[in-house]
This record gives sequence, structure tokens and C-alpha cells, in this order.
Amino acid sequence: PGLTDKEFIMADASVTAASVMPGSDPVYREGILKSTTTIGQTAYLSTTDGTNPPTYGLLDANAADELATIAGVFMTGGVAGQRCSILVGGNYNPGFSATAGEMYIGTATAGGIAHIDDVASGWKIATVGVATTASNIKLNLFSSLTALA
Repeated sequence: PGLTDKEFIMADASVTAASVMPGSDPVYREGILKSTTTIGQTAYLSTTDGTNPPTYGLLDANAADELATIAGVFMTGGVAGQRCSILVGGNYNPGFSATAGEMYIGTATAGGIAHIDDVASGWKIATVGVATTASNIKLNLFSSLTALA
């Protein structure tokens, strides 16, 4: 038997960090990095590492609820303990060629982003937003916290 739609998994988008840029209407949150990150990766807010300032790690759609709850997109990269900026609203260039009108989500690869068609069984949907052009995603952060059957 062949693979079902839910079993056919494509790769995460290949993000070019140097191309990731906020749009003209960015909304940011500032915090501390929980781990090494790269600009353009998806983020979650850690509730176990203190909240003043908040600590952000790499989202994982196939992990515990906290790690699968999208907080935004890293606009800075660095190593654990460094300051970071998270884009939580507005538009941004994701650093890859997106498909206008299509939804993008966080993935089971820590910090990954992919087209909604790439969702796989066990993932909790963590919506990043919808592409308005090939080089723009309008953020619409949402986390279902219900694993896809």
C-alpha cells in the first residue's frame, strides 16, 4: 500500500536567515533565549524559566503543550542566555518563497516552519500565518494543542 496524505511528509521550508525581515508594521516581544536559535525560526514561551524577562525556545509541534504553543518568530538569533526579539504581529519576509494565500505552520523540527499541507500525524497545529505574496507572511499566531490523529 502507498502512503496516505497524512503520511506524506515534505521537508520544512529552507529559511535563508539573511532574508528574514519584518514588514512595516512589526509588533515585538523581547526576552532571553532558552537555546541556540536562528532568525526566522518559530518560538514558544517557556513558563519554567522565569518570566522577567520572558524566556523563549524553539517551537516543536510534536512535543508537550508548552513547546507546541507558538509565541512568534525569532527576529534575532544567538545562544542560550542572550537577549532576543520575537515577532508577534504584523507582516514579515519569511526568508523562503511562500505560496500566496496559503497557511504556514510550526513543525515537529524544533523551530521549523512549513506549508500546512506538510502537517503529519501527532503534530499540534501551530499556525504562523498566511502568505500574502511569495515574500510576505501576515502573522496569525494560533495553537490548537490537539494532536492530529
